[in-house]
Amino acid sequence: MPAMLRRAPLAAALAALALAAALAAPPAAAGDSPDAEAAAAVTTVLHPGWNMAAWLGEDAPVSAIFGAVPEIDLVSAWDAEAQIERRARPRSVLRNGLTRLTTGMGLQLRVGGDEAVEWTQEAAPGSVLLELHEGRNVVGWMGRDGVPAAEALARFGDRLAAASLWDAETDRFEIYRPGAPEEANTLRALRRGDVIEVELTSDARWWQSGAWRTAFEFIGGVPEERQAEIRAETAEVLAFFAERYGIVPPEFTVRVHPGLGIAASAAPGLIRIGRYAVDYQLIGGTIAHEYAHILQHHWGSLDSSPRWLVEGQATYAGGLFFQSRGDRTGDRQRWLWRQGALDVIPPLRDLADRVPFYAEGGSAYALGALATEWLATQAEAREAEQFDGSPSAPDAGRLTEHESHIRYWQAVPFAEPWRWKEAFADTFGIAVDAFYDEFEAYRAESLASIAPHRFDDIDGPALVFVADVSPALRADIEAELNRVHRFYTERFATIPAEFSIFVGTDAESVRQHLLVRVPYFEPDEGFCGIYGGEFVIVAVATCDRPLAQFENPYFSSVLERLAPWGSLPDVPEGHDPRGPEWLGDGISDYTSYAYRAATGVDTLEQIRSGEIARARRATVPLSSLETYAVVETAGYWETRALGFLAAERLVALAGEPALFAYYEALPDAADWREAFATAFGVTPAAFYADFEAYRARVAPHEGSAP
Repeated sequence: MPAMLRRAPLAAALAALALAAALAAPPAAAGDSPDAEAAAAVTTVLHPGWNMAAWLGEDAPVSAIFGAVPEIDLVSAWDAEAQIERRARPRSVLRNGLTRLTTGMGLQLRVGGDEAVEWTQEAAPGSVLLELHEGRNVVGWMGRDGVPAAEALARFGDRLAAASLWDAETDRFEIYRPGAPEEANTLRALRRGDVIEVELTSDARWWQSGAWRTAFEFIGGVPEERQAEIRAETAEVLAFFAERYGIVPPEFTVRVHPGLGIAASAAPGLIRIGRYAVDYQLIGGTIAHEYAHILQHHWGSLDSSPRWLVEGQATYAGGLFFQSRGDRTGDRQRWLWRQGALDVIPPLRDLADRVPFYAEGGSAYALGALATEWLATQAEAREAEQFDGSPSAPDAGRLTEHESHIRYWQAVPFAEPWRWKEAFADTFGIAVDAFYDEFEAYRAESLASIAPHRFDDIDGPALVFVADVSPALRADIEAELNRVHRFYTERFATIPAEFSIFVGTDAESVRQHLLVRVPYFEPDEGFCGIYGGEFVIVAVATCDRPLAQFENPYFSSVLERLAPWGSLPDVPEGHDPRGPEWLGDGISDYTSYAYRAATGVDTLEQIRSGEIARARRATVPLSSLETYAVVETAGYWETRALGFLAAERLVALAGEPALFAYYEALPDAADWREAFATAFGVTPAAFYADFEAYRARVAPHEGSAP
C-alpha cells in the first residue's frame, strides 16, 4: 500500500473503497468527441477508517471537502514536488499542512463513526493536465472509465518506473511495470476517480482525456472507421501538445468534408479536412499542423508575423508530433524539410508575405520548418550557456526541449501586432535581421550535406563516401562514374547529369540517407543500393556488382534536367508526359545496352539477338503502345523489345544524339509529337509506317509466313 496508508492502523487500512459512477452520462451530441461520455458526477462510498479517492472538482480550499463530507476528520495528500505528506483537519491548521485541493489530486480520507457514507462529486468539465515530478506521485484518474492502464501509462514513455493502485475488494495492490510480462501486470484498467501511485525517473506532464470539448463534424459520408481514426489522432495531437508544452486546448471544431478540394486548413476555432487528407495514411501529422494554427490564432496575430514562420512553425510542430511516436517518421521529416528546401531559390526574408511564400509551394513550407528548427535549436543552445548547471543559476523560465517556437506565439500581442519583431528577439535571442543573415549561411551548409551536387562548382554528379571505403574500391568507383559521364556526354552529346551519390559499406552506414528517399524502408544486412531522382545510395561492400550502380541514375538525371516534370504539359490519365511508353522504354534500353556493349559486359550482337527473339513474339503494332497498361496487357518484355528496335531505327534515321534532343525539345513543344518531329525529322505517323516495314524485315512475328 502507499506509504501514507502503511502508517495507518492495519484494520483501517484494509477498509473497502468503492468508486462507482452514480449518474448515467447523457448521450453524446452529434459531432462530439466520444470522450464526452464521461459522467458529470461520480459517487464514492467512504467506509469508516481510511479511504482513497481523487478530488475531481475545480481547485478549492481544503475546507471544501470537510463541508461536503462532515464525517471526514482527516485528509492527507502526497506533495510530489517536495516529496512529503501534507495533512489537514476540519478545524485546525497542521504544520506543513494541506491547504488547497487541486483537480486530479489523490487523497486519503479518514472517516469517523461506524457507518459508510456516500460522497458525490461534480467533476470539473473537460480534461485535466497534471504536473508530475521525479519520484513518487499519488494522483487521481479523471479520464474515461475502462481505459487500459497500459495505454494510459504509455504516455510517460521510458520515464515510468512503476505504477500501482490499491484494490479494496482484494485487499492488495494492482501493479504495472513497463516491460514486465503481461500476466505479471495486474493493473489492467482505470476507472474515473481511481487513485494511482506513479513512480517516475524524471518530471512529466500527464494529459488525462476526459470530456474534452473538441467538436467533430463529418460531412459527406465519411466511413465510421475513418471517423474513429480521426478522433483518435486528434486526441493524440492534443495529448502531445499538452504534455510537451503544458497547453490546455482551446475549444475548436474539426470539420471533415471529402467534398472540399483541399488537404486541410485552419481558421480561428476551426480545422477543415478535405478529400486530399481524409485518406492520408499519416493524418495525425496533418491534424498536428492545423492544430498549431489553431493555437497561433488563439494566442497572437498571424497577420503580423512572416508567413514562413506561420507555416514553418506548424510544419515543424507536425514533424515533432511524428517524432514523439518513437518511430523513424519524425527523423524522416527533418530530412524532408532539407530536401524540400532545396527547391526554394529566394532568401527566407523574401518569403515573409503571402504571395511570394505560397508561390513557392510545398518547398516554402519545408524551408520555413528548417528555419523554425534552427531558431529553436539556437534558442535552446543560448539558454544552455546561460543555465550552466551551477547551483546559483536560476531555472525559472528555462526553455524545455523544442519549446521556443511555442513561446513565440504566446508572446505576440493581439493589440500591437507591429511588435512581432520584439517578440521574436525576446523569444529566440536574436534580432530578425541578424537571424536572416545567419540562417542563410546555415541553410547553404545544411542543404549542401543533403545534395552536394547543388552546391559544388562541378557540372556533373557529386560523389560522397559516407563510410570507410577502401582506397582501391574508391578509385574503382570514381573511375566508373567518370566512364559513365564520358559515355553520355561524348557519345550522345548530352548535358551532364546532376545528382549526389552516397557510398557506404553496409546498410547502417547509409541508413540516414535512405530516409530521404524511402519513407519506411528498412535495409537488411545485404542491402546493395537504391536510386532515384537526385540521389543514389549504395552500400558497395554488399553488392555483387558494385560498379553497376551509376549508369541508370545518370540517364534518369539527364532526363530530369532536359525535361523536368513541372515543365511538361498535362496529359490524359495513364499517359506519360514525356511521351509514349514504347519510346521512353526504347531510349532507356538502347542507351543502357549501348553502355554494356561499350564496357564489354555484353556484345551488341548478343543483346540484339535476344531483343529480336522477344520482339518476334509481339503481336500488336508499335503505335498501340502508348500507355503502360497496354504494354502490360500485350506482353511487357515482348513489347519492350519492340521499343528497343524502334529506338535503334530512330538512331539509324537521325543519329544517337537525337534521342536526347527529343527530351530537350519537350518543354517548349505543344506535345510529344511535335518534339518527336523536331528531334527525329519525321512525324510519328510516318515513323510508325516506316517501323512496321522495318520490323517485318528484322523481327517478323513467329506465326507469320516466311
